[in-house]
This record gives sequence, C-alpha cells and structure tokens, in this order.
Amino acid sequence: MDVDNSTPHEFVCEITIENFPYAVLTEFLQEPQNAIRIHAWDEEDCWSGQLEGQELANLLESTDQSWEEFCTETHRAFTSGRPYAVTSERKSRAQKPVLTLSWSRSSGSDGGAVDLGSLVLSKITLSGEAAIRAMKLALKHSTKLTGKRKSLTESLEKEKGGFREALQNAKEIGPVRQAEYQKIVSVATLLVNSKADYVKDALSGDAPA
Repeated sequence: MDVDNSTPHEFVCEITIENFPYAVLTEFLQEPQNAIRIHAWDEEDCWSGQLEGQELANLLESTDQSWEEFCTETHRAFTSGRPYAVTSERKSRAQKPVLTLSWSRSSGSDGGAVDLGSLVLSKITLSGEAAIRAMKLALKHSTKLTGKRKSLTESLEKEKGGFREALQNAKEIGPVRQAEYQKIVSVATLLVNSKADYVKDALSGDAPA
C-alpha cells in the first residue's frame, strides 16, 4: 500500500482549559521531533500561528502559568516579526478559554512519516494533561508500521496500567477519575482509527511486512 512519506503525522484536539498543565506540555516539547501549532483564544480575541518546540517551551517557562498571560505572550510571539500566519477574530464574551493543540512528528526510524490527516474532536472534553496523554498514546501507536504488529486492543490494554496509575496519583479514585480514563482511551482510539485505512491495518496486524 502506498504511503505518503512527505507529510508528517498531524493530530488536532480541542481542549477546554481549566488548569492547564504547562509542565507536561513543556516536557513533551523537549523531544526535537515534536512541533506545536497553537490556536488560542480568550474571551475576546483569537490568535493562531505556529511556534517551534523549544521556542514554545521557553515561552511557557516565561509565564506565570496563568491563562491570561499565556495568551498575551503567545500573541506577542506571533506578532514580533516571526514568519507565522496570524489571525484574529472576535469571540463571544461567553466563550470559555479554549486551546487547540495540534502537533506533528517528523520521520522516525521506519524511514518515513505517515499522513493521518486531521481529526478534530470538538465533542470530547478532556483536561489538558489527559488530552496530551491521549495524543501521545495515539502518536505512539500510529507509528507502529514496521516490526512486530499488535492489535489496537492489546496495545491499549498495555497502556491501561500506566494511565490508571497516573490518574490515581491524586488519590481521587472514583467515578470521575474512571470516566476521565475512559475518555483518554476513547480519544486515543478515535485518533488512531481516523482516516487512514493503512494505519488501521498496521495496528490490527494485517499490514504487509
């Protein structure tokens, strides 16, 4: 099956932000192959553009981790001469702060990146940390196109222990945490089962060697 090696993986997930885990995102950005595109708006304004991983990590570290300052600093970064497309649009004052993250991964050891297209999950709301975990899970399994094949179910089952442990660290082991965990698995499943049949085949073990 033909695979487009010229386009990197790209996932898009819309996240309603309450207490955004800047440290988690900063850690994710330490990997040089990860890049972030931001589309963020507060109650009034909307800015969008792209920042490279380390540059965004530095930006996050320079804020006091408040949503307002993050939006302000992001807008300043986009309008300070960097060659990024910047858009601004008016939003209703009733609009909750939303951060849309999309990140791409360059070619890995398999010799090429796979174009999965974009999947916008506007009806599933996760905390920032849970959404990032779901993205990382999806990214991890979508790149298993060579070597030993495992079914999506088996792969997700192996991840459950790690996710469950992380969610229980806050000692809130109850229906809310269990529901959050189920959302993580659901989002990751939707992402890896997005628009590319050859990715589904690879994850189910049916792809050609």
